[in-house]
Amino acid sequence: MTYRAILSFLLFANVATTVFGQEASTPVSSDIEAIKNIHREFDLHMSRKKTLLQEYERITQTLKSTETEFQKLANDNVQKQMAKLMLEWNQAMLESSIIEESRSFDIRTTGPNLRPHVLTSELNLVLNLGEQSTVAIDLQQIEGAGRVVVERRLKTFQDGAKWREDYSKWTGERPGYFYQYWRFTDPSLVYSQPECERLLETLKLKSNENWPASLAVAILELRLGQTNSANQTLNEIVEMRTPLHNVALAGRAIVFAYEGDMKKAKAEIASSLKIDPSNAYVRFMRARIAASERDWPKAEQDFKAVQKVPNLSIDVTRNLAFIQAMKAEKNDKLVPKITEKIKLLHALVGTNDWQSELLTAWAHKIANEKDQALAAATTAETLARDDNRTVCTDLYQAINDDEQFEWDFLRGEARGRVSFTK
Repeated sequence: MTYRAILSFLLFANVATTVFGQEASTPVSSDIEAIKNIHREFDLHMSRKKTLLQEYERITQTLKSTETEFQKLANDNVQKQMAKLMLEWNQAMLESSIIEESRSFDIRTTGPNLRPHVLTSELNLVLNLGEQSTVAIDLQQIEGAGRVVVERRLKTFQDGAKWREDYSKWTGERPGYFYQYWRFTDPSLVYSQPECERLLETLKLKSNENWPASLAVAILELRLGQTNSANQTLNEIVEMRTPLHNVALAGRAIVFAYEGDMKKAKAEIASSLKIDPSNAYVRFMRARIAASERDWPKAEQDFKAVQKVPNLSIDVTRNLAFIQAMKAEKNDKLVPKITEKIKLLHALVGTNDWQSELLTAWAHKIANEKDQALAAATTAETLARDDNRTVCTDLYQAINDDEQFEWDFLRGEARGRVSFTK
């Protein structure tokens, strides 16, 4: 019986179940439920927007309604203090990402994105001004209705400082939802195409305001080779100037790299890192681009720099293992390094992982241990699903025919025995 006949028999025997006897769709079914839960959590987060808007309108309306009476006060010192507070309020509104929400909040203002370090200093200044003893002393000199107006106005500024703090925290929570969605974008290329399509369908059930999910949709579309749709979504996110628009820029870099335009890809990555030089997700994507060009030093440098980020540790370990395998094809002395990475993968994801078995087979192949390599490739195939079985079949054939095997770090599909596009 030929190796193809043997493999076909094994395919038939294992197509319906994993080694645990579970339905092949079970892992993705649990992932779909996880995505739906994140959708619900995000919608709950966005429900707080109405409360924030109402408080904003109350504060601004109070300041407007007390302006005329306040201007009638004869106490110049109090007027100067209050004028300074009003200046801080207006400036903070321009610096605040309330501008980002203007479409949905119906607030007609313009300005740059939220800059937390600027807002923090302004909040402290406003709060301190509201508590300065000089203002308290001046208030002692004001009687009747004038004092009531000043006290109300001062309290409103303090409420405004608290509002900006609450708003800053609220907007700052949103990038965290993208981090939760990240693993469902298949950064390690472990899902099959049908599984990715199911994940994508569920991600698209998001609400219109859920830009973290939109970013995840675009990245998963790239995984599936849907570059036109992905690029359109990424462009929209960049134009929205959300706190993670730099990650969207990195996504556009992947689109350019996918299309073979490495010059534009590197320019987009550079623009993204200029915004946030330490962003782990951007560095991960830069590493993938470097690996696709077989620039191992740059790829390894970026992968290792983000390896300790909890959300990326498994993805990075897989990619570093494949880099070692690619390098070992030309230097079999590196085989122990592949084995080292496989052991780490087993510690992270368990032993029943098709990519770990694929790497094990690859290591045996490079070490000229053909029988062990074929056995491991067969095990990898039993663990893989759908089109990922083709990758295992390709490796099996490469082992049998004594050919080199390659891994594509960039494209939405994992491919065996396929030369990289230069």
